[in-house]
Amino acid sequence: SGAASSSSNGSGSSTTSFIVDQQRMLLTAGFGAAFVGPVGHYWYLGIEKLCRKLYPTGGVRFLASKVVLDSAIMGSLYVAAFFAFGSIVLEGRGLRGFLDKMKVSCATHALAMPGALRN
Repeated sequence: SGAASSSSNGSGSSTTSFIVDQQRMLLTAGFGAAFVGPVGHYWYLGIEKLCRKLYPTGGVRFLASKVVLDSAIMGSLYVAAFFAFGSIVLEGRGLRGFLDKMKVSCATHALAMPGALRN
């Protein structure tokens, strides 16, 4: 993981350095290129096509339906896929680590949702 550290340069001001975990960065970039990019490309083409059949292009319903579909379906899929990738590949915690992370995350989001809907 990346780490920040501070040090004094003797003049009373401090400098901060940041160390990048290059392996983690490359694996995450690979995940984006192999999964997020292609899946997202076809997903957005598909919801565009679907929403054009249902509503006039550019209208409020057209845009709102795309946002709702994307948030409800693809947002959840992306989070689950990245948590799986992170738990299994980046952290080495395996399937059990992924399932534990999903339980905590889903519970957190479920508890936060009623408040978000009220606001």
